[in-house]
Amino acid sequence: MRPLLIVAGDGSLKPERRHNVGSHVDVLPTVARLLGILPEAVPWLGRSLFDDRGPHVAYYNTPWGDGRIGLWTDDLKTVREVATGAYRHHDVRGWHEEPSAGPPERLRRAERMLRAYHALSQHVLKMYMAQ
Repeated sequence: MRPLLIVAGDGSLKPERRHNVGSHVDVLPTVARLLGILPEAVPWLGRSLFDDRGPHVAYYNTPWGDGRIGLWTDDLKTVREVATGAYRHHDVRGWHEEPSAGPPERLRRAERMLRAYHALSQHVLKMYMAQ
């Protein structure tokens, strides 16, 4: 994870440290909110990092092609080995990742979200390759 620093030169933002998970698709809605554009005004793909309604989620593919996809929430990381379909869950609230045996429904929800993300990614890739 990489930090994001936002500075308002006019002092309109109070200094604070937030621990939200986000990805590149969340930067534009975050900046728009700072400019006073409400999220309802535009159908963003991402979500403002200042939006505290529910957990934030970031999906990722491993860039080195080892067949893993994953998602981060504010305190859980779930990884799927695409070749085997196996899942690993990690508690990411501390400095080190620890295996998580969190509430079963929460872990199943993360797995469903990853399956949907994988299916969407495959669909988009097929459309791109067909061009």
